[in-house]
Amino acid sequence: MIIWKGFGFLVFFIIFATVIGGQIAVDSIFGTDYWLNNAWPLSLSLLISGLACWFLGRYLNGRPGKTVIDKETGEEFELRKTHSFFFIPFQYWGIICGALAIITYILQG
Repeated sequence: MIIWKGFGFLVFFIIFATVIGGQIAVDSIFGTDYWLNNAWPLSLSLLISGLACWFLGRYLNGRPGKTVIDKETGEEFELRKTHSFFFIPFQYWGIICGALAIITYILQG
Protein backbone atom coordinates (compact mmCIF):
# COMPACT_ATOMS: atom_id res chain seq x y z
CA MET A 1 0.00 0.00 0.00
CA ILE A 2 1.35 3.43 -0.94
CA ILE A 3 0.43 6.32 1.34
CA TRP A 4 0.74 9.94 0.30
CA LYS A 5 -0.71 13.33 0.97
CA GLY A 6 -1.04 16.13 -1.60
CA PHE A 7 1.56 15.74 -4.34
CA GLY A 8 3.61 13.28 -2.27
CA PHE A 9 3.07 10.54 -4.83
CA LEU A 10 5.52 12.41 -7.08
CA VAL A 11 8.40 11.21 -4.89
CA PHE A 12 7.95 7.70 -6.25
CA PHE A 13 7.82 8.90 -9.85
CA ILE A 14 10.85 11.17 -9.46
CA ILE A 15 13.00 8.39 -8.02
CA PHE A 16 11.71 5.82 -10.53
CA ALA A 17 12.25 8.13 -13.51
CA THR A 18 15.78 9.18 -12.55
CA VAL A 19 16.94 5.64 -11.81
CA ILE A 20 15.43 4.10 -14.96
CA GLY A 21 16.45 7.09 -17.08
CA GLY A 22 19.95 6.92 -15.64
CA GLN A 23 20.24 3.24 -16.40
CA ILE A 24 19.08 3.70 -19.98
CA ALA A 25 21.42 6.67 -20.52
CA VAL A 26 24.48 5.06 -18.94
CA ASP A 27 24.03 1.74 -20.73
CA SER A 28 23.53 3.48 -24.08
CA ILE A 29 26.64 5.65 -23.61
CA PHE A 30 29.05 3.19 -21.95
CA GLY A 31 27.68 -0.13 -23.17
CA THR A 32 25.41 -2.87 -21.90
CA ASP A 33 25.74 -3.87 -18.23
CA TYR A 34 27.88 -0.84 -17.33
CA TRP A 35 25.13 0.15 -14.89
CA LEU A 36 25.35 -3.21 -13.11
CA ASN A 37 29.15 -3.27 -12.91
CA ASN A 38 29.73 0.25 -11.53
CA ALA A 39 28.49 1.97 -8.40
CA TRP A 40 28.54 5.61 -9.45
CA PRO A 41 25.59 5.62 -11.92
CA LEU A 42 23.01 4.49 -9.34
CA SER A 43 24.48 6.83 -6.73
CA LEU A 44 24.35 9.75 -9.15
CA SER A 45 20.75 8.92 -10.09
CA LEU A 46 19.73 8.81 -6.43
CA LEU A 47 21.55 12.08 -5.80
CA ILE A 48 19.73 13.77 -8.70
CA SER A 49 16.37 12.47 -7.51
CA GLY A 50 17.23 13.65 -4.00
CA LEU A 51 17.95 17.15 -5.24
CA ALA A 52 14.71 17.19 -7.21
CA CYS A 53 12.71 15.99 -4.18
CA TRP A 54 14.41 18.51 -1.88
CA PHE A 55 13.75 21.58 -4.03
CA LEU A 56 10.28 20.57 -5.22
CA GLY A 57 9.27 19.57 -1.69
CA ARG A 58 10.52 22.86 -0.22
CA TYR A 59 8.56 24.74 -2.86
CA LEU A 60 5.34 22.78 -2.38
CA ASN A 61 5.43 22.67 1.42
CA GLY A 62 6.68 26.23 1.73
CA ARG A 63 3.74 27.87 0.03
CA PRO A 64 1.67 30.06 2.30
CA GLY A 65 -1.63 28.78 3.62
CA LYS A 66 -4.94 30.50 4.14
CA THR A 67 -5.60 32.34 7.37
CA VAL A 68 -9.01 31.45 8.77
CA ILE A 69 -10.84 33.09 11.67
CA ASP A 70 -13.13 30.99 13.86
CA LYS A 71 -16.42 32.89 14.15
CA GLU A 72 -17.21 31.57 17.62
CA THR A 73 -13.87 32.23 19.32
CA GLY A 74 -12.30 34.83 17.04
CA GLU A 75 -9.13 32.73 16.96
CA GLU A 76 -6.99 32.86 13.83
CA PHE A 77 -5.27 29.80 12.43
CA GLU A 78 -3.61 28.86 9.18
CA LEU A 79 -4.79 26.12 6.84
CA ARG A 80 -2.02 24.84 4.66
CA LYS A 81 -1.72 21.91 2.30
CA THR A 82 1.03 19.43 3.07
CA HIS A 83 2.73 17.03 0.72
CA SER A 84 4.20 13.80 2.08
CA PHE A 85 5.03 10.25 1.05
CA PHE A 86 4.70 7.51 3.67
CA PHE A 87 4.14 10.21 6.30
CA ILE A 88 7.53 11.81 5.53
CA PRO A 89 7.39 15.39 4.18
CA PHE A 90 8.25 15.62 0.49
CA GLN A 91 11.48 17.61 0.94
CA TYR A 92 12.94 15.14 3.43
CA TRP A 93 12.94 12.47 0.76
CA GLY A 94 15.79 14.48 -0.73
CA ILE A 95 17.88 13.80 2.37
CA ILE A 96 16.87 10.12 2.33
CA CYS A 97 17.86 9.78 -1.33
CA GLY A 98 21.15 11.55 -0.68
CA ALA A 99 21.93 9.18 2.19
CA LEU A 100 20.99 6.19 0.01
CA ALA A 101 23.29 7.50 -2.72
CA ILE A 102 26.24 7.61 -0.30
CA ILE A 103 25.43 4.20 1.19
CA THR A 104 25.00 2.65 -2.26
CA TYR A 105 28.34 4.03 -3.45
CA ILE A 106 30.17 2.80 -0.35
CA LEU A 107 28.62 -0.68 -0.39
CA GLN A 108 29.00 -1.25 -4.15
CA GLY A 109 32.32 0.61 -4.58
